[in-house]
This record gives sequence, structure tokens and C-alpha cells, in this order.
Amino acid sequence: MNTKISAVDELYPITDLFGHLHDIEPIGDHFKNLLPDCLLPVEGPFVQNVIVHSIGEICKTASWMPVGYARAFTEIPGKEPWETRQQTIGFWKAGEIVSLKDSFFRQVPSSCFLEYAEDTVLYSISYDALQVMKRKTIETHELIVKILADENSEVTERRQFFKMSAKERYSAFLDHFDPKIEQYFELKAIASYLLMDPTTLSNLRGNR
Repeated sequence: MNTKISAVDELYPITDLFGHLHDIEPIGDHFKNLLPDCLLPVEGPFVQNVIVHSIGEICKTASWMPVGYARAFTEIPGKEPWETRQQTIGFWKAGEIVSLKDSFFRQVPSSCFLEYAEDTVLYSISYDALQVMKRKTIETHELIVKILADENSEVTERRQFFKMSAKERYSAFLDHFDPKIEQYFELKAIASYLLMDPTTLSNLRGNR
């Protein structure tokens, strides 16, 4: 066995993943026995930020992230006709399941990029392996339904989020993701997610 993977597995045991999934939908022993054989080898910690999916590609995996950060972003026109800039549309933090849901569950081309930050660790499952879990366990169906249902509440929360002032949005962002997220992504990436100019965000950081 790869000693690096073994060490990571000991540091972030799969029992933590079981606990996370159980909080979403109670899982039984059969599910727990089957899942480890369906997972891909543990990835990470990454030595630098890495883009793992691009626009137009089909997302082949969903991942539980015991440590790290992830970002989804798209590209929009810049100030000049030949320019493009990145628009961050979502972040994930440690302890969450990361996937481009529409692309992964429907197996259609993605409308955005997916980036993992330096130091991130992943436990991932492929789409094909998920189908095996669906055939062999009842819990998998329920987990998928509840994970997809969360997306609706996330949209509602985000609408409320953008009714806040710039200062309130930044404060809420740090409360949820922890200030250390700023160590892993550029200021402009965070500013675009908060729908504010990087200069505005820089001023808010200076007054923190």
C-alpha cells in the first residue's frame, strides 16, 4: 500500500465521511462496508491550486473534502472585447461534499470550472461507482435526493446574502469560510463572488 495514502487515510479517517453522510441520511453497515471499495484512492494534500474540471467537460467525480477549499467559477467578458475575466460562483470548505451537481448527476458538459486549493485532501467517487452504490443500497438514492435538494436552499440563502451591504457580505463570508480562505485564493476571486470591486474588498480587509 502507498504509505503516503495510508498516512493521509489515518489523518482523515473514512469514519469522518460516514459521520457526514449519516447526518444527511442514516446509513447502515452494508453501505459502510461497500463504500470504501467504490472510492477512488485518496488525493492530496495538493501542493498548489489545481483546476480539475473545465467548461464543456463532463464532471466524472464527486468528492468529500476533509480539509481544504474549492471554488467554482466561469468566464465572462472583460472591459475590452478580447478580454475575459473569472466570475466566482461558489466556494466549498472542509467537511463538505464538492461536485458540479448538474454536470455530475446528469452527466452533461459543465458550465463552469472547478478549482481545488493547495493543501486540499479528497475522498472521491466516480459516476460509475455511484451507480453501483445505487444498485446495491437504498441509502444512496436518499442521499442523492437530499444533496440535490440542498441546492434549492442554497439559492435562497444566496439571494438573501446579496441583500446585505458589502461590509455585511464580507463579514458573513469570513464567518462561514474562516479568514484563512484568503490565503488560498486571489483577492479578485473572492471579490467576484461577493459581487464587489477588488478595491472595495481591499478597503474592507484593511478596516477589519
